[in-house]
Amino acid sequence: MDSELTDPHQFDYIVVIGGLLDYLEAAPKTYPAFLHQAAAADVPLIGLCTGSFVLARHSLMEGRTACVHAYHCDDWKRLFPRLRFVSNSDFLIDKDRITCAGGISVIELAIHLIGMHCGPDRAGKVVHQMTVAKSSSGSFVDRRKALGYASSSNRRLHEAVMLMEKHMTEPLDIDAIANLVGTSKRQLERLFVAETSSTPAQFYRQVRLRFGRWLLISSDRHIGEIAFECGFADAPHFIRHFQNLFGMSPGKLRKELMRNATPTKGETVS
Repeated sequence: MDSELTDPHQFDYIVVIGGLLDYLEAAPKTYPAFLHQAAAADVPLIGLCTGSFVLARHSLMEGRTACVHAYHCDDWKRLFPRLRFVSNSDFLIDKDRITCAGGISVIELAIHLIGMHCGPDRAGKVVHQMTVAKSSSGSFVDRRKALGYASSSNRRLHEAVMLMEKHMTEPLDIDAIANLVGTSKRQLERLFVAETSSTPAQFYRQVRLRFGRWLLISSDRHIGEIAFECGFADAPHFIRHFQNLFGMSPGKLRKELMRNATPTKGETVS
């Protein structure tokens, strides 16, 4: 979207939202100048996902460490070999630069900033209104580990998985994913089968089911809510696919966890 840029002094933060790396250069030429103007005015700059690449590309991450999504570590090393980064956090605040891995980590960052400026009570209300689990139940990094993504050096696979990760509640068509990562549906299917031994549709469903399992473990949300959050039409569809993948129903998994968490007679809880 190309629109007139206003005085950066008016903002508490300015957020740069990245897209696919190949298209970052397509941004209007006025944007980098505006970001430098904001930096000179001591307005904190936030880079979301590949937004951190935009900041680095325009020399706005010098002397600072960036938080980079695990799937973009190789890209960062290749493009910015002198700049420090981490990939084991939801976000990182380094002076007047804030970078975020992207995906659901954006929620963690938003809640942190609201808590920092408005207090924990307001942040708690935001958590409740957004119907997300509180941060004590684990970060997005934990969730990402729970999803069990395969390790691969193929960039298109990384981008496809990131799109799946960002669109779990309303899943994208595989055709749309293929188009967004610059390939055909058939080529994407061949890539997934070669790298993950499953089709894109199968892999996508497994990602959503593993996210559902994480929600079952880390929150007290109803199974119907979790089914919707994971992009299933209703609870029965979610339960059937969940049982096929994990060998037990969501309800049984919860009962097992509750039984294991309850101390038996003679035990004490420290």
